[in-house]
Amino acid sequence: MGKNLAILVMVLILMRITNASIDDIPVITVRIQNDLGGGIHLKIHCKSGDDDLGEKDFASGQFTEWKFTANVFLRNTLFFCKMKWNNVEGSFDVYRYTRDESRCLKCLWSIKQDGAYSYAQLPNQKWERLYEWKK
Repeated sequence: MGKNLAILVMVLILMRITNASIDDIPVITVRIQNDLGGGIHLKIHCKSGDDDLGEKDFASGQFTEWKFTANVFLRNTLFFCKMKWNNVEGSFDVYRYTRDESRCLKCLWSIKQDGAYSYAQLPNQKWERLYEWKK
């Protein structure tokens, strides 16, 4: 049996045991916006253990967005991005199940010159600077 088929069978069994359905698994949205200003372009390369979303270049004000379902059984979903602008670069997690499953279903990021800000939908609905740039 192939690896993907084995995982699917395991998920279906777990869903049957817990009375969960596909409808119970939320769809997560990650959105990253270039808020650097001043006409500065932002290069972003995002990946997970399964997906490589490729490198993209964004002008100020532009954004990228993607959707996925988190692995609620293994609780190990992770997307990370490498970002670069001018001579500044950094790499950080834009979605980590253990941090974000109780923070956001729509995980918004604003990339600014002093760091990367994440919007915490839950519980307090506020922007937080989670990462600073190493200059």
